[in-house]
Amino acid sequence: MVAAAVGGAALALGQAGQPTIMVTATATPTTVPEVSASAPVAQPEPPVDGAIPLPAYAASAIPWDEVGPGWFFLTYDPDTTDNEIVDMGASIYDEGRWTEPKNDVSMTLISPAGDVYYAGSLSDQGTARARLWTGQTLYLFRATKLNYESTYDGVVTALDLASGIGTKVRSGTGYYLHELTIGGRLVGDRSNDGGLEAMVSYRPDGSGERTFATLGVACSELAPDEHTMVCFESRADDRTDVVTYDVDTGTRKVIDVFKRSPWEYWLLGWWSPSSIVFSRYDATTQGQVFLAYDITTKKVTETHPTLPDGSTAALVKGLGRYRVLYSGDYRAAYVYDTNGDLRATLPCGAAAVSGDYALSLCGTIGNPDTVTITVVDLVSGESHDVGTYTAGIHDDVAPFPYRGHSAVYWYTNLIFP
Repeated sequence: MVAAAVGGAALALGQAGQPTIMVTATATPTTVPEVSASAPVAQPEPPVDGAIPLPAYAASAIPWDEVGPGWFFLTYDPDTTDNEIVDMGASIYDEGRWTEPKNDVSMTLISPAGDVYYAGSLSDQGTARARLWTGQTLYLFRATKLNYESTYDGVVTALDLASGIGTKVRSGTGYYLHELTIGGRLVGDRSNDGGLEAMVSYRPDGSGERTFATLGVACSELAPDEHTMVCFESRADDRTDVVTYDVDTGTRKVIDVFKRSPWEYWLLGWWSPSSIVFSRYDATTQGQVFLAYDITTKKVTETHPTLPDGSTAALVKGLGRYRVLYSGDYRAAYVYDTNGDLRATLPCGAAAVSGDYALSLCGTIGNPDTVTITVVDLVSGESHDVGTYTAGIHDDVAPFPYRGHSAVYWYTNLIFP
């Protein structure tokens, strides 16, 4: 069986199911990355020992000048049995000594056309774990000390995937790397012995630290305009400031105040070019209520994201120009654009969106268990079968979209339907 990485945890397995993909194409014109004329002509090589078990082109064949929106980055660990604490971002503390167990994680790139490239191993990176992928650079975080009252000490490294050279970006007391960027700047927590102080951003070389948000904050990813971010920030009166940030200038603007604490909301992403979607707990129904908030009109509207079969989505997630809706049992993911048009139906919830492409990982329980990876063009409707591999019982795979973090978020059976 296989597990998908969810913040360092593993997902449970579900029942058998054959992966199928239905795609709904629209006539909406969108720029689609072209497949390079210089795509590799040699045959893929057999899988490298310890890598994701699919034939792959060598790392030397990766066309780095073409890697961008539509590409996906995968980390793969063939056996995470003994590394559960490490997967949460911390080294293992053993009798007063910090130990660094072997890092078996390998790296793979998948192109929009479904070509697989072996991108190397993290075996020489100690306990560092991938946090953010921006193309040729992979940002890693390695905790050097972990206080379970939320204080991290750690090291941030920028790994050049083409050369394999890692450069220390930042290290120190009370620092933790988040899984997002703001206008090309990295984001992290700054903390002290009393707990978290603030969220800060800084340049990729570690310089120019700037505080941009206070405690009790939850932030969206960038809006479809790639300039705006919305955050829910705590107030002294236990209410929530709704704040917009211009990620290019750092300009902060409070646009509204919600009556509840930010801890009662779950900010899920962009619902349309001008609105976000979030949820809150309803004590009456003992379930989540989905709410759309228009940052222009300041209007909150209860929304009922409906799936093609008429049922209400269990969860939604805004990802760039697309939003993904999940069925009640999380056994299907529906990809819509922000105009509300259905672009693809994926058979499993393990879905990532990069540019105008979606990647699906779907498992079938059998003898042996297998995982099928597929790339879907959300504009033309064309799909590319990347391949199917035999899954080990403790395998751990995590997909990253271009300029993003691991795209699997929830503790549920997303890969095996």
